[in-house]
Amino acid sequence: MKGEGCGSILEKMTLSELLSKVHIDCQDDRIVQGISDDSRKIQSDWVFVVRNEQGKAYIADALAKGAVVVQEDADERDDVYRVVYVEDVLPVLLHVYYKDPWKDLLMVAVTGTNGKSSVSDILKQLLEKNGYFTMTIGTGQVVYPGHVDPIDNTTPSVFLLMRYFALAKELGLTAVIMEVSSHAIDQMRIRGICYDMVIYTNITQDHLDYHLTKTHYQYTKFKLRNALKEKGIIVLNNDDPVLETLYSLTGHKIITCGTSQAHVTICDVFLQAYGSRFRIDDKIFHTRLLSMANVYNITQALIVCRHLGISYEKLQRDVEDLHPVPGRLQCLSHTGYTVWIDYAHTYAAVKNIIDFANSVKERNVILVVGCGGEREKAKRHMIGSYAENMCDHAIFTTDNPRHELPDKILSDMLPKRHSHIQVIENRWYAIKQAVNMAEKSDIIIIAGKGNEKTQSFMGKEYPFHDEDCIYEIWKREELT
Repeated sequence: MKGEGCGSILEKMTLSELLSKVHIDCQDDRIVQGISDDSRKIQSDWVFVVRNEQGKAYIADALAKGAVVVQEDADERDDVYRVVYVEDVLPVLLHVYYKDPWKDLLMVAVTGTNGKSSVSDILKQLLEKNGYFTMTIGTGQVVYPGHVDPIDNTTPSVFLLMRYFALAKELGLTAVIMEVSSHAIDQMRIRGICYDMVIYTNITQDHLDYHLTKTHYQYTKFKLRNALKEKGIIVLNNDDPVLETLYSLTGHKIITCGTSQAHVTICDVFLQAYGSRFRIDDKIFHTRLLSMANVYNITQALIVCRHLGISYEKLQRDVEDLHPVPGRLQCLSHTGYTVWIDYAHTYAAVKNIIDFANSVKERNVILVVGCGGEREKAKRHMIGSYAENMCDHAIFTTDNPRHELPDKILSDMLPKRHSHIQVIENRWYAIKQAVNMAEKSDIIIIAGKGNEKTQSFMGKEYPFHDEDCIYEIWKREELT
């Protein structure tokens, strides 16, 4: 989104008009230019909403920029307004200012431990092939016609989301597909937003550094059911036993998919190293996308499209034309061997991709993998042990160390006994070593970062892209 001002996206509203809706006496007739709880976004004539103790530290900065402040227990000073409980006021401010633009859009939320980005991208492709104009919001970016805007989180703040929904409506877009993380649900980043459809891909184990227990993580995900519109629908993978718990928690319609006992049954699945085939009812689907995970992802996207009235016959052609999601089981072919780049960073995701590689391999599976710093530490040993047991060769390297020392992370990953694991801290050299080892018919899996363009280390972001790394190595090979 160019700039942070409203431009022509919203109707003009004075500060006195806005604040009167939350019973604040204000005689200020400046035109409101925006609302945020992030002081870095604040500009002149914005409303800075202080939601926590941390926000109080930036009040003076916001005032200096020409903003007004809404907070609890406010001091008696100009441009600072007091409310009893800011979380009660916030939805009203957003409703009055943005006028719920999501009501006029097809809103689809995708949540789960793995597969959110893939389902979102697949659904985007299918909808756009059938006349929809889309905005997608998810891991690191917001994509809409002619624009790719970077964002800091998988699911940004409710303030930024509302601005993007208003922009989508202004541009004449018809659908918003967004990934919703457990952090966003727990931190009320989607408060006041309602969806036509919520897709649950799967729920395994992740983010226990934040949620502490599997139960808290699971039921935080389940809270998303409360954000459905009155006639909203839940789509879920019935092959995931964890999701069965959701049946008794919601009064909304649920459409299930799976390989047995589901509303939409997946049959005759045939997986290859270069594509997949499966059947729904009497319709055969062919796709270049790899693995059973993508069969599930495509099927859930198909359910949404069928609910919108798109025929299976049209969808058969569309599925055949799907292109892989960058960094999500992205297949790069070279003379004699194949490279898969995947975002897999949870134990379940890494296990699944290793299992799939073993099921279709002709020779060796070579894995390059790391674990992120300052994240759930229990999975490190689990990933390391599975790589040792199930891969022909494994190279442990850095992912995003953040503020942790890489050698500590790598040490946590190493099994006590290992015979075919190498440790190469520098990710570029780790990938190069995998390429050097590869022979005809081998599969190289580069896991963990997917399509990320940077590597986070000690508070700085350094340029690094797995796909670019592979092409650079191949180019150097050609020159030698």
